[in-house]
Amino acid sequence: MRTYSLIFFRDGLGQARRIEFDAADSSGALSPAIYDKPGRVAELWDGDTKLARFRSSRLGLWEILSA
Repeated sequence: MRTYSLIFFRDGLGQARRIEFDAADSSGALSPAIYDKPGRVAELWDGDTKLARFRSSRLGLWEILSA
């Protein structure tokens, strides 16, 4: 298991926060259970490496904004 960080920035949908969790791989970080509101933008980090910036949707899908 690896430790990943999901970083949310303060926006009109919520406050800034950081969530750290263990997952077998980066796809485990995209669990809908982690997101409290659709439309939030977050960055996924593996240690010091930024993996992606994305937005959650109401359908449980993820829009990748940048990698």
